[in-house]
Amino acid sequence: MTVEKAPAALVASGGGSNAWNVPNKPERKTDLTGHGRQTIRSSALMAFWITGDEEYDDPRFLAVPGGLGLYVTAGSFCMGRVRYRPEAEIPAEWIVPDWYVKGYSNGVRIARGLERQQVWEHIDGGYRYAWIRHQNTADTVRANRKREREKWARKQANARQKQANSPGVIDGDSPGVGIGGSWN
Repeated sequence: MTVEKAPAALVASGGGSNAWNVPNKPERKTDLTGHGRQTIRSSALMAFWITGDEEYDDPRFLAVPGGLGLYVTAGSFCMGRVRYRPEAEIPAEWIVPDWYVKGYSNGVRIARGLERQQVWEHIDGGYRYAWIRHQNTADTVRANRKREREKWARKQANARQKQANSPGVIDGDSPGVGIGGSWN
């Protein structure tokens, strides 16, 4: 299992909007009213890192000051890495690179504490989640994308079917503006 190194752009620029090599967001298109709307492919669905309402007092996180913060922000980082990416690029499991942990205030100390609490496991080049909610797994992200693709396909099929069954305009007669520009 390989873990990526910190991109040179991140190190040199100290961050930036696209420093982690995340593809650019979809273009904003403007409709006739001037309001912007975003077109998002079904494969670009936002994945959310789910945090339960009981995790704030989980003994594993209470034993590590700052542990829940790093755990959740690293999870959000992992989810953000697959947004706008094809399904084939979703990893089998979430890996938090060492460079990300080191960039977090007291990150190495906190990560070692999460490792002692058996929430994370240290691997070569980073950490992997040893304990994770099933809603946060990579398999769940794939299943959600598949469900949304199928839902979108059904919606499109229903729209095509509805359009095929509509009577449309018969003999060129349609209500609307007449030749003189006034209503008939």
